[in-house]
Amino acid sequence: MCRMSQKLLRGKRRFFAKGVWGITLGICLLGFMMPPALLAGSWRLKHSIERGPGKYPLHYPLGLYFDAARSILYVADSGNNRLISYDSKWKPLKIFDAAGQLQGPIGMAREKNGNLWVVERSINSLTFINLKQRKIERHHLTLKGEMVLVDKLLLWRDKLVVLDRESGKILVLGKGLTIEKVLSPDDKGFKGFFDVKAKGDTLWGMETLTGRLFGFDAAGNLKGTFTPKKHLPQPVSFERDADGNVYLLDRYLKKLLVFNSDGSLRYEMLKQGFNRGQLSYPWLLLMVGNSLLVLDEGNGRIDVWER
Repeated sequence: MCRMSQKLLRGKRRFFAKGVWGITLGICLLGFMMPPALLAGSWRLKHSIERGPGKYPLHYPLGLYFDAARSILYVADSGNNRLISYDSKWKPLKIFDAAGQLQGPIGMAREKNGNLWVVERSINSLTFINLKQRKIERHHLTLKGEMVLVDKLLLWRDKLVVLDRESGKILVLGKGLTIEKVLSPDDKGFKGFFDVKAKGDTLWGMETLTGRLFGFDAAGNLKGTFTPKKHLPQPVSFERDADGNVYLLDRYLKKLLVFNSDGSLRYEMLKQGFNRGQLSYPWLLLMVGNSLLVLDEGNGRIDVWER
């Protein structure tokens, strides 16, 4: 009886081991067969923006702006010295180059009255364009006597907001382009901001190198923070969705990393390459409704992901 019991026990162990192996193999095969997008938060590549009207492709695109009131996307096509508009289905509409006067545009914002603010990197200008009057005014900002290297640009609560690449600080501008607020956390180890986004009543800045986020209210008070629990070598842009998830785009890794609001990593997506849906030198993220736009400077393309 003892020998028979031992044989039965060994048989059960072998059966159990085979069962576990089968389940493990099945899970691995399922993961292998599932599309990467399904494993990465169910994101699917829906469209790629590679050119404007006509035959010329994008050349070093560096800026994105979405006009929610008109459902129009604008791309700052820096290498071609032009702005391009696209409809809600990402089809090209018009090209604007201010009669050939734009010089290396890297970002823009549109006022309610239709006037434009454009960052011209080639001449470090915050440029105002009155479309009706066909008038261009170029401005050079200073902060405490030092030239401001204007980088990112947005409109928030009827205020113009720029990111100064030189100081790494966020500047909130008032009438006459006077600097009303200088936003920076009270942190001795702070390395300066690299990206800025407005989310409702909060203005969020992403710290260079660390990917930490700092949120400010209209009064300039620190409202919230976020710290990713994973080291990123070169985060260049970020986004936040309605569920509080944080998306960090890393130029060195050629990846998009998605984190929970507590900083824990949820998943990674995208990889290095030249095909659609792959990255060469990624530069910017923009969330538009249920779409996530990934601007890749190296491939001269904006990939539109949806879920």
